[in-house]
Amino acid sequence: MGYIGIVFIFILEGDKVMNQNIMIAILLLVVLVLWTFMQYLSNRGIVSISPSDAKKRLDTEKGIILLDVRTKEEYIEKHLPKSIL
Repeated sequence: MGYIGIVFIFILEGDKVMNQNIMIAILLLVVLVLWTFMQYLSNRGIVSISPSDAKKRLDTEKGIILLDVRTKEEYIEKHLPKSIL
């Protein structure tokens, strides 16, 4: 086989490693893109505010509906002021 054959086999083996590294990089990129897209879809239209901001908005803005999602029994026992069941 000689020296040229050994070099050729080494290059082919190097290509396999390089191809594996490229495939791993592509797989990681695809996972990152899918994760980012799923985060985008799950957060669309959802706005998070702190409890103090919520109270301030309830006290100052008109037309806000505070929906209490507890059971009727829990609501009767205790609920937030101005909330509806």
